[in-house]
Amino acid sequence: TLATQAAAQKGLSMQRVSHQQCLNCHLQYQDEYLKKGEKDAVPTECIKCHTGEYRTVAQLEKVPRPDRDQPQRKLIDIKDAKLKGVPFDHDSHQTALKTCRSCHHETLKACKDCHNLTGKPEGNYINIARAYHDPFSPFSCQGCHNMKKAEKDCAGCHHFIPVAEIDSLGPGKESCAVCHSGEIKGAFSRPALSVAGLDPQKVPNKVKVDVLQREYEPSEFPHLDIIKKLVDISNKSKLANYFHRDMQTMCEGCHHRSQTSAEMKKDTPPNCRNCHAITPEPRSLSKTTLLSAYHRQCIGCHDKMGIEKGSSTAFKEGDRCGACHKKKTDGPMEITELKNENVVRQNTKNILNVWRPK
Repeated sequence: TLATQAAAQKGLSMQRVSHQQCLNCHLQYQDEYLKKGEKDAVPTECIKCHTGEYRTVAQLEKVPRPDRDQPQRKLIDIKDAKLKGVPFDHDSHQTALKTCRSCHHETLKACKDCHNLTGKPEGNYINIARAYHDPFSPFSCQGCHNMKKAEKDCAGCHHFIPVAEIDSLGPGKESCAVCHSGEIKGAFSRPALSVAGLDPQKVPNKVKVDVLQREYEPSEFPHLDIIKKLVDISNKSKLANYFHRDMQTMCEGCHHRSQTSAEMKKDTPPNCRNCHAITPEPRSLSKTTLLSAYHRQCIGCHDKMGIEKGSSTAFKEGDRCGACHKKKTDGPMEITELKNENVVRQNTKNILNVWRPK
């Protein structure tokens, strides 16, 4: 491996380096942990380390940071770069990863040693922007964050947000500024989000989704409870807390592809039916219809977050929809007429499309 090669260049064997560094560190902290009654926290016997199993991040939580003269926090600033520097918390990243090689590869070198603005042989001609922003690389900042967003607590919202490919799409300047602030002061202390300031007129406790009712009763959507749950998840995550700067960010998980600056009134994102038509539009057949949008968003979120109720795996035999909306007992003709009248009323009010019942 590269680590073995690096050790060999210095006239050291990997075995000697590993035992010298690891064992000496264990002996250094042994007395401290013995006083706490944690005798197995710093093993000094061969069999205690050579278990053949890879330790998880949770198991390594109490292990002190290895001292390699690395700064606890620093501003990553690239010479001649167009964007401002990025404040980086080395300490919190080390405790969230299994090994330093998760970012620094096996050479343990700084990114700028192998990558520059144009790319060089040492870094396989991958420039510094790609090294930090590759959305699919486990070594890049963006790639690592995307892996975290794929986990259960985050995937409910992020699964439906396309991964930003920096080379082809180019994220907006407002998203760049979240990291590229150019200042380290105050960058790592973010206030927790709160639902206390939400206007109940704009953010109702429950929302009745009735525009598509036909065979089933309207679905009652626990709007505020869902917001509270997402806020709680966000506040418990350092990564989420850093990027979820305000409540508007949380709203965009469902009310996607809408810009706050375009809203007529603050905190009034468009309804689903404002963008998704009830029936397929002849000029845009690939666009998701309203029924599909509701089901894809709600059921998809439940699937990704492992919520049994309302998920695609929890449909009961003979009643696939009853978990979210009760089945009507009226006759089909009455239901159809009621649905048609309701749709016409909604279309007239919101100028959705020109659909009318035959």
